Amino acid sequence: MEALEYETLSAVEQSHWWFQAFRDLLRQCFNQPRFRLPIGASVLDAGCGTGANLSFLRSMLEPEYLGGFDITPQAVQWAAQKCPSADVYLSDICNPMLHRGQYDLILSCDVIYIPGIAASIDGLKRMTQHLAPGGLFVLNVPAYQWLYSDHDRAVHTRERFHRQQIVALLVELGLDCELVTYRLCGLFPLLVARRLPSILRIAKKSSTTSELDLPHPLLNSLYLQVMRLENSTIAKNLRFPFGSSIFAVGRKVL
Repeated sequence: MEALEYETLSAVEQSHWWFQAFRDLLRQCFNQPRFRLPIGASVLDAGCGTGANLSFLRSMLEPEYLGGFDITPQAVQWAAQKCPSADVYLSDICNPMLHRGQYDLILSCDVIYIPGIAASIDGLKRMTQHLAPGGLFVLNVPAYQWLYSDHDRAVHTRERFHRQQIVALLVELGLDCELVTYRLCGLFPLLVARRLPSILRIAKKSSTTSELDLPHPLLNSLYLQVMRLENSTIAKNLRFPFGSSIFAVGRKVL
């Protein structure tokens, strides 16, 4: 992403409904018996961005080891400030440096869409080979190539995905598909309506920026409540047929 986008991300990721909703989904999933991690788990955030997810993982899971890497020095600096107890370092998901022999959880939230699957597959295989038996690989990616818009141009999206691609990816990584579903189903019509002008290239912008700006507090709260309801449905092992993101959990075969 552009440096300005990292600045915006760092400023809004604690309060923006999208980021709060994603952490709520993680919370609800990790509270389910089938996804509960062992005490003293080893956790890696592969593409940790500016650090809010690291702070969340630390507070919720209390792991024995918590690591995170990002390709951008600016993001690593912010992440280290937000979660100083974590092992935060520079690395690339296409060729990741791993500081532990085994991990109980590897999280990659909206990372592989930038290089694409073909470029990142070797790095993903290296990481999942370091999962402990029964360990979890949690992935979130943007959905549908036809939704490609100015937001994607701003954050350097190379590839958006459909569900079967992610199922096939987990299988190629040697993982059992515990959960693969679309997300943001309830808000999907609003998102499409907002992006439609740039999807159709009707609106010409002098500069391309992402959609990370904070909405009005009332809308921010409303969107978050809708997503919390959707998250509770996903955590109960139900699937949504469409949405603007795909959420997946793969498990290392015992």
